[in-house]
Amino acid sequence: MFVFNTLSKTLSKTDAISTLTVKEKANKTHAHIMRDVRSICSELDIDPEEFVGSYTDSRGVSRNCYNLPRDLFDIVMSTYSIQYLASVVDQRNVL
Repeated sequence: MFVFNTLSKTLSKTDAISTLTVKEKANKTHAHIMRDVRSICSELDIDPEEFVGSYTDSRGVSRNCYNLPRDLFDIVMSTYSIQYLASVVDQRNVL
């Protein structure tokens, strides 16, 4: 079984990457990304509420988002793009 990196829980909010960034990079709706993050967190036995943030949409309405640590962002992005997954693997191989 995969064990999620505990480093994620120690990252500051300034190190977090918003699901709005995922939306732009993956060309998906924010609602679908939010659903997918909840599903991925469930699979990894993580409470997604740890990462809840908010933003104001174009109509001035406050909406929820997730502010993801880098490793969780990489996992989410990897589900949308094989090219992104390949770049993560390439970076890991450099190490």
